[in-house]
Amino acid sequence: VCSSDLDKSKSYQKYSEFRKSYFNGPSMIEEVRERTCDGTSGTVKETTTRRIGDKWCTIEEETKKNGEKVTREKWHNVSDNEVDKFKKKWEK
Repeated sequence: VCSSDLDKSKSYQKYSEFRKSYFNGPSMIEEVRERTCDGTSGTVKETTTRRIGDKWCTIEEETKKNGEKVTREKWHNVSDNEVDKFKKKWEK
């Protein structure tokens, strides 16, 4: 799974990639993405954190070598009835 992104002539045990974008206007808007590949187990973990002001969501997606995918969401300062509103605001 993760070896396709890497130089095949080298042996990797673990590799990470990190990206961050933000807009510092009236309310802080930020997106942070991190991708980690464990060459030993073949597991790829992708984490995306999206922030608007003092509210944010972290989405963790883990894909195992066999293709099995597990997704988890963690919310901060966002109630259950505000989740859809946050997602819509993010897409604007």
